[in-house]
Amino acid sequence: MPLSAADLGPNAGKTWQHYLRMLRTKNAHFEYLEELNEKAERGETRSLAEAVYLNQLLAEHDLEVKRFAQSMRALAQEHPGEHSTLLELLTDRNNDLGKLKAIT
Repeated sequence: MPLSAADLGPNAGKTWQHYLRMLRTKNAHFEYLEELNEKAERGETRSLAEAVYLNQLLAEHDLEVKRFAQSMRALAQEHPGEHSTLLELLTDRNNDLGKLKAIT
């Protein structure tokens, strides 16, 4: 039976939350980038405010990536069992990503 977030210990649960925030910021950045690309395809140009906002979204994502990486390192050192469980959950959740790479 696949793991769920409910199977994580409290320390891994905190790291899982960092992971989810990292995904949300990535999605926000890519969705806005897609909007701007559609605008460009219509022949419209980005405003300065749009460019600044896009950079802000990327900076927020970069910060969440760093927080997640730091949390993973700390979890591995301080709670290796919970780290292993979290890795198993992440592997299960992201298994299809490897398949996509193999297709392209």
